[in-house]
Amino acid sequence: MEASAASSFVDRSDDTDDDAGATVGDALKMFEEDDAIRGDPLKASRDGDEMTDASLFVSSSMVVDSESAGGSVPTPDWSGVALSQLTRCLIPSDLRLPSLGPAADHTLMVAVPLVPGKELAPSPSLYNDVWDFDHVRLPSSSRLRRTLHTNGDETVVTRWELIQNNVLRNYQSITDIVPAIASYYTGIFNTAMVTGLVKTVKEELTPQQSHFFVSTLLPFIASLVIELPSSCTQPIPLLKSGMNHTITFSQRQVASLLANAFFCTFPAQKSVDAEREPGTGYPFINFDWLFCSPRAWREKRSQCKSEKLKCIMNYFCRIRDSNPIGLVSYTRRSIILFPEWADSQTLLSKAHITHKGNIEDDGAGCLQVDFANKMIGGGVLQEGCVQEEIRFVLNPELIASRLFTECLLPNEAVIITGAERFSDYSGYGDTFTCAGPHVDNVPRDTWGRRMTQIVAIDAYKFGKTETQYQQEFLLRELNKAYVGFCRGADHVTPDGPLSAVCTGNWGCGAFRGEPRLKFLLQLMACSEAGRDMMYVTFGDARLQEELAAMYEHLVGMNATVGDIFRIISLYHDDVIMKSSNRKKRSSLYSFMYACFNGP
Repeated sequence: MEASAASSFVDRSDDTDDDAGATVGDALKMFEEDDAIRGDPLKASRDGDEMTDASLFVSSSMVVDSESAGGSVPTPDWSGVALSQLTRCLIPSDLRLPSLGPAADHTLMVAVPLVPGKELAPSPSLYNDVWDFDHVRLPSSSRLRRTLHTNGDETVVTRWELIQNNVLRNYQSITDIVPAIASYYTGIFNTAMVTGLVKTVKEELTPQQSHFFVSTLLPFIASLVIELPSSCTQPIPLLKSGMNHTITFSQRQVASLLANAFFCTFPAQKSVDAEREPGTGYPFINFDWLFCSPRAWREKRSQCKSEKLKCIMNYFCRIRDSNPIGLVSYTRRSIILFPEWADSQTLLSKAHITHKGNIEDDGAGCLQVDFANKMIGGGVLQEGCVQEEIRFVLNPELIASRLFTECLLPNEAVIITGAERFSDYSGYGDTFTCAGPHVDNVPRDTWGRRMTQIVAIDAYKFGKTETQYQQEFLLRELNKAYVGFCRGADHVTPDGPLSAVCTGNWGCGAFRGEPRLKFLLQLMACSEAGRDMMYVTFGDARLQEELAAMYEHLVGMNATVGDIFRIISLYHDDVIMKSSNRKKRSSLYSFMYACFNGP
C-alpha cells in the first residue's frame, strides 16, 4: 500500500493534464563602401535571393519579413535540416569513452573495476576527513564541534553526533523535522522556517501520500543522511574558478549528499576570494529556503515551491524503491584560447529549428543547454521556476553541483553527464506543476551513466537590450557558448564526432537577450566547436519561420562565422549608434538581408 501511495506526488486535484555567384565577403565589402546604403539598409534590393540545395531542407517561409506572411500558411513543425541529419549520440556505441579510472583531472569516488549489476563500492574503503579550502566541508567532519550546556555542565560534541542522534527518530508529523534540524542548525530554526513544507505535505498531498511521506519516506531520507561518511569516503574537491576537473559519483552517493541538503546539515563552503568580491563563492545547498513560504512580494510562487518539493519527493521515492546503481559526472571547464571570430572562415553547421517540444523531452542524444545562472542552479532552492530551476528539480542530481561548483567566470562552463530524470511536469513559472514520476529510459554509456549530457552556460544580464550588440558583449556571449560546446581536453571526453547541441532562447527572459541574435551567436559557437544545432523556439511558430529563413539564406550565401560577426558589429555601429528611436530602427535581420544581398 505504501509504495502505491507514493508512486506519484502530484497535485491532489489531478490537474496533470544578389548575385548567386557573389560571395558574402564581396557583398559585405560593397556594403561597407556604400555610405548611402549604410545609412538606409532597407533600400538594398532583396531581389534574386536563392535557396540552397533543398535536399536537406523542408519548406520554411521564404518571406524575409514574417509580417507579410499573413498567417495564411501554417508553419511546419520544423525547418532547416531534418533531425535525422544531425549528429546525435543515442546508443552506447555512439561514444568511444576512455577506460573509467581516476586521473589528475578526474576524481573518481567509486572503486574500479565496476562489477555489472552490483552496488558500487566507495573509494577508498575508509573515510578520509579533510577540512581545507580545496575540498567540500562535509557535516561528518570531526572539525565541526559544538559545546552543549546541561545542568551547568559543558560537553563538547561533534556536529555529526548531533545529526546522528536527531535525524533518526519516529516521525509522527512533518513538524517533527523542526527539532531534528534545530539541534545542529547554525542559528535559529523553528516552525516558521518550514511553513512551505508543512503546507505541501498537509494540503497539497492526499492523506495517503502525506502519511507515506512522514512515516516512510522521511525516515528513509534520514537514513541516507547517516550514510554520508561510509558512502563519500574520499574528500570531494571543490570545482574552483580556473579549474578543468571532473568528479564522478555513484547515484547513491549523490542521494546521500542530497539527503544531507534536505536535512540542512551542510556548513557553508568557503571561498578564499568570496569576502573580497561579493557575488562570488559557492551557491547554498541546504533546503531551508525551499521549506519556507515565499517572501511576501513573491507570494504567487508559493504553489511553485510546493510543486518543486513534490519533484524532490518523487526523486527520493524512486531512490528508495529502485536504488539506481549508475554514475553521474560533473565537469568544470575553463579555457583561455578562443576563436578569432571576426576572421573565422568556418561555414555554418547544420541546424534543425522547431517550435514544437522542449529541450529535455526532444533533445535526446544532444548536448542539452541549461540556461544557467553564474551561481549554478539559480533559484532552484528558492522561488525561481524557469528553465534552469525546472530542469534541476526534474533531474535533482543536478542540484548536487551547487555543493562544489564555484561561481562561473565568463570563460567557464559546467557539463553534467548522467543525471537521471525523475519527474514529469507541465507549465512554466507560476504555472509550473509536477505531473508525477518519470521513468527515464535513456540508455547508459559504458561508464554506467545515463546518456544525458547537460551543459550549464550563463548568459550576460543586460540592462539595455542595445548593449548586447556591442562587440565586447558579442564576444562575451560567443566565448561563453563556445566553452560549453567545444571538445574538452581532458580524460573524460569521448573520441569521435561531437553530438548536436539542443538549445533555445538562451538568456532571453529576464536577462533581456534578443532571440534572433542569440540564435546566430549559438549557431556560430556550434559551428566553431564542430557541432550541429537543434534550436527550440518553445511554441513560437513565427520565430521559427524567421530563424529558418535567415539560416537558409546564410547557408545559401556560403556565409562564414566571420562574415556574420562583422555584419552584426556593423549593425551596432551603423544602425543602433545612429538611431535612438527603436521603433523606427531597422531590425537586425532586415539589415543582414540587405548586407548579404549587396547594394
